[in-house]
Amino acid sequence: MSAVASPRRGDRGRTGRLVAVIAVWLLSGLLVTGWHGTAQAAPRLESSTPERDESIPAGGPVEVVLRFDETLRTEGASLVLLDEDGHRRMTATVHVDGATLDGLMPEVPPGDYRASYRATTTSGDEVSGTLPFSISAPALSLLGMEVPRWAPTALIVLFVGLAGVTVIAIMATASRR
Repeated sequence: MSAVASPRRGDRGRTGRLVAVIAVWLLSGLLVTGWHGTAQAAPRLESSTPERDESIPAGGPVEVVLRFDETLRTEGASLVLLDEDGHRRMTATVHVDGATLDGLMPEVPPGDYRASYRATTTSGDEVSGTLPFSISAPALSLLGMEVPRWAPTALIVLFVGLAGVTVIAIMATASRR
């Protein structure tokens, strides 16, 4: 016959306190490590074309494409081109497709610009900001090949140098006679 020991009255109180201490310890650990519900992060820009501070060549319309981490609402979305002094140059006609906002602007002269954007996500959060970029002067071309910017200066120096050598050669030939 086996004897089962019954818990003593004092043990029940200690066991209850031990369970309470463990429960408080677990709950405080969960609170500290993030068990506090789901918080919504603010929507953010994931990528853009042109990229931040990118220089794009002039000639033709400028398309700005912004991709966010959340789906956007069509209504209220805007894209404005600001010059380097912060003056409004033009407002683009925008198109929203899911998490992408894009706008097309007619030909823009060379200079430094910022695309100022504003949109609302389908969850109701507003996202706004600016994207700095520049438009460079159009590249020179000769027979369909792009000519580096330094090439015209180099050609002038070469021409002056050849002219100088020719003058010296003519003077040297004339002095021998």
